[in-house]
Amino acid sequence: MADGASSARKLRLRLATDESCVFINAVSEYARDRFTRELEGPIRAILESRTRVVYPAVRATGQECPKPLTGAGSLNLIFVGNAFFRKGGEALLQLMEQLGDELDLRLTVVSTLTYPDYATPWVEKDYRDDVASRLSGHPRIEWIAGTSHSSVMRKMRTSHMTVLPSLADTFGYSLAEGAVSGAMVVGSNVQALPEIIGARGRTIDIPLNAMKEWVGVRGQARSYREVVAQLAEGLGRVALEAREDPVLFNADRKRISERSRRMFSEDRDAVLRDIYRGAGIMVPAGVVEA
Repeated sequence: MADGASSARKLRLRLATDESCVFINAVSEYARDRFTRELEGPIRAILESRTRVVYPAVRATGQECPKPLTGAGSLNLIFVGNAFFRKGGEALLQLMEQLGDELDLRLTVVSTLTYPDYATPWVEKDYRDDVASRLSGHPRIEWIAGTSHSSVMRKMRTSHMTVLPSLADTFGYSLAEGAVSGAMVVGSNVQALPEIIGARGRTIDIPLNAMKEWVGVRGQARSYREVVAQLAEGLGRVALEAREDPVLFNADRKRISERSRRMFSEDRDAVLRDIYRGAGIMVPAGVVEA
């Protein structure tokens, strides 16, 4: 529901006054803050007291940092997201076209290139088809229109970096999956992405509005082209930094993996168990791992 919509206000009022509402699970700190930001007085206090942040469960599938980056060999990147344009995929394409050979980069793109999208409503078939041609024709890019989740996770475990330079993203699940898989996480500063990236990941700042979305969301193609160029430049800096100091890069990956496995597994499960028990409710089987 859109911010400020009457339906959103009615839902918040119902959740605050209905005693059968025991707790509200916000998927991120960003989601919690956005949920309560328009409220005032007793209603806000009640909803804040009932709302807890419980991150999605993202389970690791293998050992930490399975493929360290060295001075020799390719730097492998992966991008996952059907909303290719909103999630900043074109910035990665520009990166590959500009620096792919120089920095020996390899990119896997898992995306259907869905269009149009609320953040980029002007994208039409001709534009989408041109981008598709550039992706499929680039010798350093593997473009997969669709595959299984298990296949994506295997791809992530052979990647050094999971990249999501998004313009608007309520959570950024693929970034969390990359983090627990042992990849360096690289993303923009929009919405909940900084929570996933943390201090050891790499954040590329773009101008944001009050909702922590890119200021040009739903705007014109010119603004989109400008921010894509800005993101591509930031991605280039990250790739160059990885090449210049692979030891630091690998150390940060290890810290990211350790933090993310706690954040999306052990710590997350403990918070959820405490919520159920604090509310006097038996923890349902399958809600958390034993």
